[in-house]
Amino acid sequence: MPNFKVRNFSVDRLKTQIFGTSTENPIATDSDGLLRIRSISDAISVDMTGTVDIRDLTASSDSIEIYGFDGTNIQRIQTDTEGNIRTHLTARDFSELTETGLVSTDAFTFSEPRDNSEFTTYSFAVYNSGATNSIDARLEVSADTDQWYADTAARSISAASVDVFFPASFLKYTRVAYRSTDAGNASSLDIFFQAQL
Repeated sequence: MPNFKVRNFSVDRLKTQIFGTSTENPIATDSDGLLRIRSISDAISVDMTGTVDIRDLTASSDSIEIYGFDGTNIQRIQTDTEGNIRTHLTARDFSELTETGLVSTDAFTFSEPRDNSEFTTYSFAVYNSGATNSIDARLEVSADTDQWYADTAARSISAASVDVFFPASFLKYTRVAYRSTDAGNASSLDIFFQAQL
């Protein structure tokens, strides 16, 4: 779900519990949120018979090779000359749409709905390009472009100011609803939709 885990303002929705070998007790943390690790202070003794060969480890005799499956063949994981795993990175695709010269009214008016089903991250920037009057804006989401849900509370944007909106919930379509903050005091605005695939 785009944005849900990273950009959600509700701390309760972001909590994760991690369990060790016991499913009854979660892993403990200290008051700073760091893992509590208990050091072993007791001496460890080992009884052995026979000869123990203790030597320095070397890459030629003690290395482990790791293989992966490429969909057809099992391939050895490759490293560069410094021993770092070789990876192939590709740039993210970027998409943007802009609606300019919009004018607010006393009732909520809506931007074009955006199909965000293929995007991993997306947001809306709303710029109040007017000189004096403020506007209210909020984000709405929909599964079908017929039924809309106000996903964020309306926020006031002063003249010559910008605010950024991103959804807390994921549905296929998203739009911006906007209106004049004070009845009869219209303002112009621009809406920018930007997304990464």
